[in-house]
Amino acid sequence: GLRIREALAVECGDFRDGGAVLRVIRQSSVTGDRAMPLKHRKPGEYRDVPVPGYLWSMVEGLPKGPVCPNPNGLPYFSYSVVYKAFIAARNIEGIEAGFTPHSLRHTFATALLANLVPITDVAEWLGHREISVTYRIYAHLIPSAASRARSVLDSEYQAWHDSNS
Repeated sequence: GLRIREALAVECGDFRDGGAVLRVIRQSSVTGDRAMPLKHRKPGEYRDVPVPGYLWSMVEGLPKGPVCPNPNGLPYFSYSVVYKAFIAARNIEGIEAGFTPHSLRHTFATALLANLVPITDVAEWLGHREISVTYRIYAHLIPSAASRARSVLDSEYQAWHDSNS
């Protein structure tokens, strides 16, 4: 669920709670030469994002510093280098042309919302200051509350009926 420049600036020390949480505290500059405050944030502001176990198992043994260090002397890779490499890999694999690095962020949100993770949490993890932003982009993915409400009410009625029979 990270923005690409946020992902480029992740360092091993940013993981918390035994790797269950990533504290997103910076993003890389476009050129990768320095760290910057998060988009629409003041220095020192951060957000905590859950980390799936498979990702932590890939990261936990890495040395201190950036998770994806740039071997060319800069602290981070530049956005353009990563974008071009992603597009090249996408094309080699035959993935549709509209799939970009930003699509991974949408996949994160889509998977969570489709599986009933509350939109308030997803908005926070995505770094949206206003839940209305998340809702405007992803509302069509949220399963119908009306059908869920009907199911809950039917179950409650059945439990009440069974206990009074």
